[in-house]
Amino acid sequence: MKNKLIESAGSSLIGWLDKVTNFLFSAPKTERDTNFWQRECQKLQNQVLGQQEHIKILEQMRDTLQEEGVGLFQEKKEKYEQEDGSMEFNYFDIEDFYCNCEREHDEEFVDPKLVSFLDIARDYAGIPFVITSGYRCAEHNRDIGGVSDSAHLKGKAADIKVEGSRHRFLILRSLIRVGFKRIGVYDTYIHVDIDESKSTKVVWR
Repeated sequence: MKNKLIESAGSSLIGWLDKVTNFLFSAPKTERDTNFWQRECQKLQNQVLGQQEHIKILEQMRDTLQEEGVGLFQEKKEKYEQEDGSMEFNYFDIEDFYCNCEREHDEEFVDPKLVSFLDIARDYAGIPFVITSGYRCAEHNRDIGGVSDSAHLKGKAADIKVEGSRHRFLILRSLIRVGFKRIGVYDTYIHVDIDESKSTKVVWR
């Protein structure tokens, strides 16, 4: 969103510069024209300077949020890491992300990076995250109409239950803050995944 705002601001800036160029090519013929031309040029100059400052502020906000997100993750991650390389979480167990069908599974894989990101997001949001779907076996994914290349099949996705607009806002804000770049927003849940084989910086419904 911030990048789009910056692009929009840049487009407006170009438009203002075009107006200045048009003024320069329309030489005033009377004193009245000259005064009008000077006033309009001053207005445009103030607008351009204001727009440049606006772009600068947006860029600073973007950089600050990115730095805070990285710093937050690194700080929390250090607390989770154990000597044997395993991860210990504050709010979740790996089992919370196992396939919730009734079949027997020889093996279930859940990416610990996904869980650590969600654990940090849960801490930041300050509200419970109820995981309605994590890893899915192929049969369960097919039964519920999941796409054939679903990130759930790789243990790299989770669906979080949503109860109302305020709840949705707190979850979304925390997910973006910690660095999730693939988010699906639905009426009763929010999907997140860390599947590197898919497009990033996307939000869909």
